[in-house]
Amino acid sequence: MITSLILALLVIIALAVYFYIRRNKSPFGDVTKYVKPSKTFSLSVTDRQGDLHKINQNPNDTSLLSALQNDPDIKARSSCKNAHCGACIAELNEGSVSYFQEGSFPIEGNEILPCSCTIDSDSKITLLARVPRRKKPK
Repeated sequence: MITSLILALLVIIALAVYFYIRRNKSPFGDVTKYVKPSKTFSLSVTDRQGDLHKINQNPNDTSLLSALQNDPDIKARSSCKNAHCGACIAELNEGSVSYFQEGSFPIEGNEILPCSCTIDSDSKITLLARVPRRKKPK
């Protein structure tokens, strides 16, 4: 009897969470915004040591960070992969990006967060040597 009540309560809680997430914005961000690139774009990457690498971001890469991490010669830093920590920060020198996820780490000027964007055209980026210290907006 008690086991049946506990099981029924767990089912009710799971259904409530399911319908809450469907009705409201998911607590994990709007994952429906992500659209895979329709074609392969070339990317020139200057790493933290000043070496130049040429790679491609193809439609199977879920983010610019995943394209960088697929190349064993590029040491792309990452931590949260949700645009909150700034560990992957880079500078966009040429080209354009589209963000599929908003994060809380503030970016300035032509800085980008590769963990939360994809490139829209042939691009050039420079991986920044260190994460800038900034106060997060409240």
